Amino acid sequence: MRISLRAVFVSPFTLVVLGVCVVLIGISAGQEFMRRYALQQQIDTLQQQVGSLQQENQQFSELLTYLETKNFTEEEARLQLGLRQPGEEVVVIEQPAESTLNSAVDPLANASNAQKWLVYFFQPPTAPLATAPPAPLP
Repeated sequence: MRISLRAVFVSPFTLVVLGVCVVLIGISAGQEFMRRYALQQQIDTLQQQVGSLQQENQQFSELLTYLETKNFTEEEARLQLGLRQPGEEVVVIEQPAESTLNSAVDPLANASNAQKWLVYFFQPPTAPLATAPPAPLP
C-alpha cells in the first residue's frame, strides 16, 4: 500500500492541519504587529518628554546664568533690602488703599445686593440726565 505525496497534501486532514497552522501564524503575526505598534507609541511619547525636559533644562540653565549675574544681585539688593548706590535718590510712591478708592467711586460698594436693587428701582438717579436745551421760540 503505497500512498502518494499528492494524496497526502490533498487529504482533508492535511488541509485542516495546514489551515490551523496558517491561522496560528496569522494570529502570532498580528500580536507581534500590535506589540511593535504599542512600543513605537511609547517610544514617541518618551521622545516628546525628553524634548520638553531638555527645553525646560535649557530654561533653568538660562535662569541660573541670569541669577549669577551682577545685575540680578544689584536688582535684588534694591528691591529686597532697600539698598542704593552712592549718589542715587530713592523715590517711594505710595498707592492709595483699594477700599478707599472703591468707596469714593461707588457709595454702594459695601451695600448688600438687596439694598442695591431697592436703590435701583425706587430712588431717582442722583445726577440729572443730559438733555438738549429747549429750542428758542420764534
